[in-house]
Amino acid sequence: MIEMEVKALLKAASYQAAVLVLVSKERTRRPLILQMTIGIFEAIAIERGLQGTALPRPMTHDLLMNAMQQLGAAVDRVVVEGLEEGTYYASIFLRTQAQEEISIDSRPSDAVALAIRVGAPIYAVEEVLEPLDFLLSEEESGEREELGEMDTWRKWLEDLRPEDFQKT
Repeated sequence: MIEMEVKALLKAASYQAAVLVLVSKERTRRPLILQMTIGIFEAIAIERGLQGTALPRPMTHDLLMNAMQQLGAAVDRVVVEGLEEGTYYASIFLRTQAQEEISIDSRPSDAVALAIRVGAPIYAVEEVLEPLDFLLSEEESGEREELGEMDTWRKWLEDLRPEDFQKT
């Protein structure tokens, strides 16, 4: 498993979807990326979590977080565990007061929204990740030699646009 972080959340006002971009947290020569199309409401929940926005009444992810806390359970980690026929699968791993581990099936977007709220790490199995290279054109790949891997990665993130992603 590879620890990931939310790198971008791309929303288009005219669409009812967004693109969530997770990037390997460890800075290596070949960063790994996971991009997935998510619903607009899940995108808003993730965005609110990233911003730390509190609402007067709990939204679904806040409700789940509050219920777990009241029951004495804590989110240990979330893991994007698979990809089947264009659909990603994830699990939320809870730790009870008795130190029992419980796994709950989840959509990745909901798992990420919850992890952000509670400060839990986000992981993905290698099988669902792609190296950054798959998004680089031949011209950009040539630039990689001149700029170096990390500079190319930073440049690519700065120039990121929604149309750069495939639909899933």
